Amino acid sequence: MQETGAWASPPDHPITPEQARAFIEGDGADVLGHILMSAMAPIYWHAPTTSGERGIVGNGTLTIARSRQRLFAVTAYHVVDGYFAARDADPRTICQIGNLPFDQLMSRIIDRSGYRDDTDDNDGRHDLCTIEITEAEVTALRKEPVTLGDSPGVQEGRGILFGGFPGAWRRELAPREAEFRGLRGIGISRRVSDTQITWVRDPDLDTHVAGLPELQPHANLGGISGGPMIGLFETPGHILYFQLAGIIVEAIQSLDNLVARSSHLLRPDGTIRRR
Repeated sequence: MQETGAWASPPDHPITPEQARAFIEGDGADVLGHILMSAMAPIYWHAPTTSGERGIVGNGTLTIARSRQRLFAVTAYHVVDGYFAARDADPRTICQIGNLPFDQLMSRIIDRSGYRDDTDDNDGRHDLCTIEITEAEVTALRKEPVTLGDSPGVQEGRGILFGGFPGAWRRELAPREAEFRGLRGIGISRRVSDTQITWVRDPDLDTHVAGLPELQPHANLGGISGGPMIGLFETPGHILYFQLAGIIVEAIQSLDNLVARSSHLLRPDGTIRRR
């Protein structure tokens, strides 16, 4: 696992770190928040309770991406595995994305790494699963896919956006209908390798966006697995652009740490690189 070099702002950059922080905390907050929320949706599953109503059994986050070849969704393998385990326990379990039924999930899977039925899987267990999603479904969800491009990858010390839908923040409104509050974070990549990106909570480096709940220390973020890490990149002319950098696969509550698999593991056709 090869680590990347750390990044530092060039001394002749036209925007100072102080100006960049002021933009993020001010006018840029809505723009960055929209980029995150447009690229992700809650995926959850529900089953009948003892009272006869339906209750949510579990949830994760789905990232919606577009490559030069196709549109597809991606999440952590263990999220999909959680749904299949619940369905095995109760065949009446139903999967949804937002408020849209998402039937026949098994037949929609493009590729998976670390899937529980793969007895001979020794591919590094990246904990990723790519899924077919239609243009009509993306429109119905009011989403805008994040670009899976050919950027060189996030460097240590560069700005990242990250998000997802913590289960502790959800509210059930009615059977088959729930409200999910999305986590939208802006921080700095801490450790980066060719397969992994990590973020660690650091009040001195992270930016709180006005109007959003502030991320508390040791918060329970279970449910954000499958959410995007989006990299902030620049052209040689200092034009800012955004591309998918990674998919969150773990939130370590005790360490205030997020772990994401690098988007370089995702091929443009939706398959997953094994090494």
